[in-house]
Amino acid sequence: MNRAFISLDGGHTSEAEVRSIYGEVEIRRHLKTSAIFDTSINDVLRLSTILLLVPPILILLSYVKIIISIIRIHSGRYKVFSTCFSHLTVVVLFYGTVTFMYVRPRSSEADNTDKIMSVFCTIITPLLNPLIYSLRNKDVLRAMRARSTLKVIPYKYSTIIMQNMNRSTVTEFILLGLSSDPRIQVILIIILLAVYVASLAANCLLILAVSIDRRLHNPMYFFLINLSIINIGGPSVTVPKMLVNLLHKEKSILLQGCAAQIFFNLLLGGSECFLLVFMAYDRFIAICKPLRYHMVMSTSACKWMITITWTVSCALSLINVLLLYSLTFCAPNIINHFFCALPSLMLLSCSDTSILDPMMLGGSVIVLLVPVFLILFSYCRIIVSIMRIQSGRYKAFSTCISHLIVVTLFFVIDIAMFMSPKAAVDNNRDKIVSAVYILTIPILNPLIYSLRNKDVIGAMKMFGSWLR
Repeated sequence: MNRAFISLDGGHTSEAEVRSIYGEVEIRRHLKTSAIFDTSINDVLRLSTILLLVPPILILLSYVKIIISIIRIHSGRYKVFSTCFSHLTVVVLFYGTVTFMYVRPRSSEADNTDKIMSVFCTIITPLLNPLIYSLRNKDVLRAMRARSTLKVIPYKYSTIIMQNMNRSTVTEFILLGLSSDPRIQVILIIILLAVYVASLAANCLLILAVSIDRRLHNPMYFFLINLSIINIGGPSVTVPKMLVNLLHKEKSILLQGCAAQIFFNLLLGGSECFLLVFMAYDRFIAICKPLRYHMVMSTSACKWMITITWTVSCALSLINVLLLYSLTFCAPNIINHFFCALPSLMLLSCSDTSILDPMMLGGSVIVLLVPVFLILFSYCRIIVSIMRIQSGRYKAFSTCISHLIVVTLFFVIDIAMFMSPKAAVDNNRDKIVSAVYILTIPILNPLIYSLRNKDVIGAMKMFGSWLR
């Protein structure tokens, strides 16, 4: 028996006796002198009633529905209902004990009974539950017999088993990179570093020029700023790791690093796909419905488009990362690439990837083919509208040339990378195409949009004079 002093809100301190084997505080009739305590007791009783009575009611409703369904069956009723016997026995034991402990009226002879019921609830019931579920279940009994008949495994078989167990423990991968020749690696380091710095500088310069010049504060250049952000992030995901691997003999990457690369590559790649669609839509409204342009392409509408772009891409990227973590990997942990891609990792997986292949194909269709179709539809409408113009056709279409070049470069390389059948993929060709995509697209985009655009060139000159 434990003894405790309880301070009530009314300012009185009273001694309470705890007559429970596991320290459950039962405030007895000794403390009924406080009105505040009476109120708390009522609240506890109400809460106990809800917690104890609502689950049995739901269980009873379930079993009423079960019994009605079983009655409608013409044969095999006992077999169907026998699957519920174990659960019913456990429910009766649990709720019978708990209800007897908490719902029955209190009396002066209740303490010893409470102790006995507490022992039953805390010790006997947990012991009975596995017995009830195992003794009436043939599958569990069969598994226990099989476990009891295990013999000493010979050494050669135990070695094989340990190897199979270790297959799922591969959490680090080796990236072979573009080349293992030291002389070529030096050339690659110089090229990668130069192109990466040039790409960062070009895209940052474009962002600053558009931000400074108020004449360029319109939807097209708002999308162009987001495209430049993507072009900064894309190479930053892979190029630094490529440089580190070229400078060091250790070319390993953790599974978490692979997951991060896959997530950000897909996030930025998917965002660029959807962004190019909205840029095509912007050109469609500007040429086909010029009078409604400022109403349709309002600031709030553009913000919604960007939000949709990043949100959908993030969701698709998370799905791919979850697919990655659902795989187990075998002993060969060598990736014949310079960055982690889900198709490359699937080739190393011990898991069955036959379900993932159509899922990846579906994702590629959503991210690549649907945007291509929407862009083609937009440009068909644009061409039809331009053909109806009597004069100034070239000037109207010239506003779309930069976007068309970027779209063609982006989707041709992406479709070549991601839509090729797995059996037809040549690793060396795939690495070359990926390198071209990562290195050239981010630096070409700002050049294409600036060299053919007098407004952007003027903004850059203004920025240059501002720096002086």
